[in-house]
Amino acid sequence: IGGHEHDPYQERVEAKDSSSSFVQIVKSGQDAEYASIIDISFDLFPSKNNRESETIQAVNIETEMVDLRDLDEECPQVKCFVACKMTGLEKMEQEIIVDE
Repeated sequence: IGGHEHDPYQERVEAKDSSSSFVQIVKSGQDAEYASIIDISFDLFPSKNNRESETIQAVNIETEMVDLRDLDEECPQVKCFVACKMTGLEKMEQEIIVDE
């Protein structure tokens, strides 16, 4: 996730080896003209060594670039969009990602 880029940019770069690894590049551009919605799914996998019980790994990344240039803060669509995303964030505040 990049900051202060002048142009919006998204790209998924796959690993050159046979693994399913990848890097997702997301840059939303300047002046809050676009917003990037990033949804990352995680999974727990057994550790490859016996020292740790599980490894957390991102298994899926979905991105959406939303054009905000024609919207203003009083726009009903903006209010609905923000309310919808805030509901998801509020639910995540209660989640335990890593319990140490």
